[in-house]
Amino acid sequence: MARPVIAVTTGEPAGIGPEISIRGAWACRGEVLSVLIGDYSLLKRLAADIDTSIRLTRIDGNVSRHLVDKIKANTIGVIDSPLDVPVIPGKLDARNGRSVLTMLDVAIEGALNGRFDAVVTGPVQKSTINDAGFPFTGHTEYFADKTGTRRVVMMLSGMVNRQAGRSPIRLSVALATTHLPLKAVAAAITVDSLAEILFIVNDELKSKFGIASPRI
Repeated sequence: MARPVIAVTTGEPAGIGPEISIRGAWACRGEVLSVLIGDYSLLKRLAADIDTSIRLTRIDGNVSRHLVDKIKANTIGVIDSPLDVPVIPGKLDARNGRSVLTMLDVAIEGALNGRFDAVVTGPVQKSTINDAGFPFTGHTEYFADKTGTRRVVMMLSGMVNRQAGRSPIRLSVALATTHLPLKAVAAAITVDSLAEILFIVNDELKSKFGIASPRI
């Protein structure tokens, strides 16, 4: 069975995003074909510092899905999304704010055109993007705007361990509001908005998670 192709945007270059993207992609290389989106030279240096056995291969952003599928299991694909200025670890630089958004644009375009099965986003620093002159409140809203999605729902999902000898259970939590000041939350929650969110969550639990009768 072919490995799913997952685009991984490496996030704020001065933060932990590039490192955890490499570590995660390498750890899951047998089950997932990861394609990192970020500055290739930065990622190559980091990979060598993490583990000299990590292999990166540069691929074109417009490469076909067929060629992406041919990336070897012991290799991580990288779509080069160059930074505007050299990065200093731990030091934010608004001049790289635009390049962070470019990573997201590459991932969105590839997902919409079927080259990626899903997108994983590394952490970003919102203030740096804003300081670069781009309005940005979060990944959720950015993806919704770029894909023309009127209503977007953020869901957090994971496995919860139970007592020894019993199978873990999946716990999924959908958010009624996202990225709002606390004082604005109450006014943002209405019967109509909650009903719409519930219908979306119910449909997605059925279609994406294979749950015939979701309990919400």
